Amino acid sequence: MAVDVPEYISANARRALDDMSSKGDGVTPKTLREARQLANGTASEDKVTRMAAWFARHKSDLQSPRAAAYLNGDGKMTAGQWAWLAWGGDITTANRMRAMEWAERTRDRLAKELSASVTAGLKRKVEEHNDKHGGAASKRVNLRMLGAVFERGVGAYNTNPGSVRPGVASSDQWAYARVNAFLTAVRTGKFPGGAFDTDLLPEDHPLSTRKELADSLTKETKREDGEDFPEEAFAYVPDADKPSTWKLRLWDSIEEKETAAQVGRALAALGRGGFRGNRVKIPRADLPKVKGKVLAAWRKTHPDATSDEEPTVLKAYGYDEEEYKDYSDDASGADAMTHLLMAYRLMLDHPECAPLLEPLMALIHMKEQIMLENIDETHIVLPAEMETDDESMLYRRTTRKVVVQEDGQFCVRSEESGRNFGCYRTVELAEARLEQIESFAKRRIIKASNEELTAWHDRLHASVSVTDGMVACHDVIEDELEARQKSVDLVKSMSGSLPVSKAEENRFTLGPVYVPGFEDAHGEFTDEDTLQKALWGWMKADDRTIYLQHSEKAAGEMVEMLTWPMPIETELEVPNEGVTKYAFPANTPFMGVIWEPWAWEMVKAGELRGYSIGGTSQRMEADLPSAALV
Repeated sequence: MAVDVPEYISANARRALDDMSSKGDGVTPKTLREARQLANGTASEDKVTRMAAWFARHKSDLQSPRAAAYLNGDGKMTAGQWAWLAWGGDITTANRMRAMEWAERTRDRLAKELSASVTAGLKRKVEEHNDKHGGAASKRVNLRMLGAVFERGVGAYNTNPGSVRPGVASSDQWAYARVNAFLTAVRTGKFPGGAFDTDLLPEDHPLSTRKELADSLTKETKREDGEDFPEEAFAYVPDADKPSTWKLRLWDSIEEKETAAQVGRALAALGRGGFRGNRVKIPRADLPKVKGKVLAAWRKTHPDATSDEEPTVLKAYGYDEEEYKDYSDDASGADAMTHLLMAYRLMLDHPECAPLLEPLMALIHMKEQIMLENIDETHIVLPAEMETDDESMLYRRTTRKVVVQEDGQFCVRSEESGRNFGCYRTVELAEARLEQIESFAKRRIIKASNEELTAWHDRLHASVSVTDGMVACHDVIEDELEARQKSVDLVKSMSGSLPVSKAEENRFTLGPVYVPGFEDAHGEFTDEDTLQKALWGWMKADDRTIYLQHSEKAAGEMVEMLTWPMPIETELEVPNEGVTKYAFPANTPFMGVIWEPWAWEMVKAGELRGYSIGGTSQRMEADLPSAALV
């Protein structure tokens, strides 16, 4: 269903389309197609939902020095500013947030309307199922059960598109299909396909895998991040009948339970700086039990860790008299800044050290100034040994992030792109954030391949809800991808050649679009002239999106097209069938496609085996050419 958009959103999209020279290399055909829709005054409900999340993720695109320079009449529009316009947003400081605010209001309104419709539909399914099959407790369902299945279906559609069957046009359609399959399993004891959501089955159902938590559907729960969590998911539960008192969630989701990331958030909340600046308040008498539960969760998510590696916050919180280990051996070599920052962090948890904090911070700033003066901005890192086999990472440029003071706050910024990773009221909080970002980048981002980074980036863009952590992760990934591309460009300019990456998949296929003059699987054929004109018409339409099985689901992009003017004989690899030699007549068109990561997995698995033309035509009876009868 189309949604009318305000005129200023249409005007912004038209401005982007009028200045295509400023768009970045990563702009997809889908983005262009949706920009044209915005320019014409409409957007799909799905687009509106994604608009709100996209603006929230890309605020930093308007905060770079180059973006500010353009607004002041200096330089060219940045790719980030162009993308902001293409999504309907204003790039001026005064009106920058109004498109996002409109999208959020419209999204919430649509969600309420949809929620009411979905709730009514699920209620009908509950009533119909229980009327026919609810005589036994093992087959009786309720609205909470089906609601949880439905939400997981929506989540799977948005974050794991490779699991969605061809022909499914929306998240609701996929979610309802998941509900229907779940009801079939409840009724018959068998899933139509692979088993799923077995933790939501009735308590006495033979396929139930979570009988110990089956009663959680009727017990008190606390809703966080779109899921209803039982008291077992929290480290601090002072009153089981009052979920509002529960604190320090250790479960990431109902299915995954404890994860290192979620336990890390709980640890941060226990620390002096808190999680996102919020420190949890727990009575001193309850601290030992709470810390014990958090520690158990941490050990579960870090099975190979030793006792010496246990988080110090579990020892230091509350200023109890526990001794710290000597961390001097953990610092990297003679890095003075590492030692100074580590000393500062440890002193924060000892009140008697308070008079020393200010002079120590002054010393840290002096060391920082020395480091900044000695840094070569164009330094190229050429590691002798890599912990990864990805040769594409042999050349990479460092993207430094620093703390700068702006408008009375301390902000963490990328020097290369100008991205803002958050502003804080004290330099200590900003430096703690900087350390967190750098640690995350070293552990996960720098070691990841380009394909992995792209896949993570796509998953973040598929998410409707946006947290501060997701925004930071998104920006770190984009910084890394941009740094790698600049490193590649630099190496090209220096050497005129580039190392070949064998580990990186191009997700590319090349094959015949349609063989002219030969009968196809539908008992039809077309001549070469008609086929060529149809392809020309498609190319002129400037939409290179390849859709999955004639659905509206974008699976890839056409990147090249060539009609061979002479007969050819070549070897083609068909998934799961090996390499076979084929002969093609003159004027057979071949198309090259770059596939989305999830679609590429279907190609490799043999689930996508060829191209298929879609469109309108006039059908008539005709004799096959004599050449086709041979």
